[in-house]
Amino acid sequence: MTSRRQTIRYISTEFTPAEAARATGVSVELQRDWKRRGYLASRENGKHSRYTFEDLSRMLALKSFSDAGIGLRVATTPLGSDGFRNAETAASMAMLPMLGFANYAIRTTDPSHRIGRYVIVDSAGVCRTDSLDDYERERGMLQTGGPVAIIFDCKKAAEAILAKLDRPHLIVETSISDK
Repeated sequence: MTSRRQTIRYISTEFTPAEAARATGVSVELQRDWKRRGYLASRENGKHSRYTFEDLSRMLALKSFSDAGIGLRVATTPLGSDGFRNAETAASMAMLPMLGFANYAIRTTDPSHRIGRYVIVDSAGVCRTDSLDDYERERGMLQTGGPVAIIFDCKKAAEAILAKLDRPHLIVETSISDK
């Protein structure tokens, strides 16, 4: 008796710098600068740069935090001071949820998986939370004080990128073979 085995393979789509610029609003020139400075991974296909959805997520998050006035570079200051609040840390915390929401949009992840919808930068640092109510409750208990610098909605950011892409961010291949 033969049994059948299904294999699923996920292939991340690679996007050109021009496609990345359209999807994120980060110009090709700024992409080059961020890559040179180490804020973006250097992925090259031959001589041409290519970016995955994860890279696009990082770009959009870096741009959003930078536009809000949060510096990119990690400062060498004590923990809990302004050096802990930086766009690079916040963008890193936003990438996984954005990828999760994008994958959920094409039904490749479980919707019950909690990955933190919001990345919040405030006077205490950077955190990720599923609920703004939970954040407010915890913030009240900690009495951190100070203003919230930015609330970044990872779900809406992922949806914004997906809406501007001309092709899927992930290709799912399935094959069935006899065992």
